[in-house]
Amino acid sequence: MVDGLVISQYDSNTRNVVPRQAWMEEHLDQEYWESETLLARTAEGALKADIQILKERFKQAEGEFTDHVWVRLFGL
Repeated sequence: MVDGLVISQYDSNTRNVVPRQAWMEEHLDQEYWESETLLARTAEGALKADIQILKERFKQAEGEFTDHVWVRLFGL
């Protein structure tokens, strides 16, 4: 987020990072989006592993722990 606006997001269905603001798409090249997508896919794998560990530690049955939102923030 920048000034309260979501500027990009990772779509877990398409497995791509997509711009949410026109100026992001206009000013950043395809290499940027590919790099961000690679980082997000890596983070997605780590998050899935972390969730599995939490489910095991808190003894959650399959299907009980299904809604997840991951937000990555930088700066203050």
